[in-house]
Amino acid sequence: MAPKKAFTQAKQQALTKHDKSSATSFDARVVGLCAAANDSPYVFTTSSCSGRHLLWRGEGVKATQSFARGRVSHDRVDAAYFLDHDANDQAPFRKAPLDAAPDSEGALWLRYEPLILHARCADAGAAQAFMRAARTVFKNVGLQSAAFETDGACVAVVGDEGLDMPLRSPDGKALFS
Repeated sequence: MAPKKAFTQAKQQALTKHDKSSATSFDARVVGLCAAANDSPYVFTTSSCSGRHLLWRGEGVKATQSFARGRVSHDRVDAAYFLDHDANDQAPFRKAPLDAAPDSEGALWLRYEPLILHARCADAGAAQAFMRAARTVFKNVGLQSAAFETDGACVAVVGDEGLDMPLRSPDGKALFS
């Protein structure tokens, strides 16, 4: 049975709109995974990220005023990422994260966020099939919302490994050297 017309129209609209993420471009590392999901007439991706690492200060909750992040990257990093100063970065992140000198900015954290993908599925059967396929690779797969009669379902797929690790104490002292 073909998906409902409203779903097909929503899919067409979603897949032809411009990227509105803060990165302002599609994440090349996850394009193939999204394309595989979008090949199904019953599924389309609504957001995705292949994973990234960043430094952060504040409460750790992205949507708050007290959260600041810097040195955001989707690429692999080497020791220079932690040992070098970066004059091009935002003020609280210019200093080398593992520099031995105290930092007046206070606590500093390293965060690794794993892959995340959100997909809208046309109906319960499509959501179940999508989750079953995703669970062959990922442990964290689940239904986020469901309105099967009108909107279908939103499924989230999240990579298995994330990390929040302090690099500096609240008084700005380096925890590692």
